[in-house]
Amino acid sequence: MVDIDLMVDLSEDENNKTYEIELYYQSVEEQIKTWEWFDQQLFLLYLRSGKSMRELEKETKISLTSIFHTIKKCKRKLKIWQKEYQRGLAIQ
Repeated sequence: MVDIDLMVDLSEDENNKTYEIELYYQSVEEQIKTWEWFDQQLFLLYLRSGKSMRELEKETKISLTSIFHTIKKCKRKLKIWQKEYQRGLAIQ
């Protein structure tokens, strides 16, 4: 027999996790919006396209070196931000 109360609790827990994930991604997007235009555009293109840096080089005519350094810089910014974000959650 299925315990309805347990199902409701699990459903609420899943909804809370989904909400927390959505909040986190919104926070990431807000963080990215604070970056310089070029960094924002290239990083989002890299993430959303799923293409390699070499493929982006061919399509955009931006040098591979520039793409590499920009993506590396953006990842570093996000890692620093993520640590601060997690620290902020731990304090709450």
